Amino acid sequence: MSIVAIINPISGAGADSSAAERRIDLVKSEARRRGLSADIHLTERSGHARELAAASVQRTARLFMESPER
Repeated sequence: MSIVAIINPISGAGADSSAAERRIDLVKSEARRRGLSADIHLTERSGHARELAAASVQRTARLFMESPER
């Protein structure tokens, strides 16, 4: 089974330029731990996450959203 992760590289990162890389590493690590593969996308502009999610759903991905605050 695989998952699609869409990461906003600047959300909540402030001046931390390595935040996106740590988030990617965390997703990869958790996916491996759970026996999953991860298709990871970084947003590049406003509205891009919506486009990435729609494209993933068209490729038959199930949609699940979780914010980092949870």
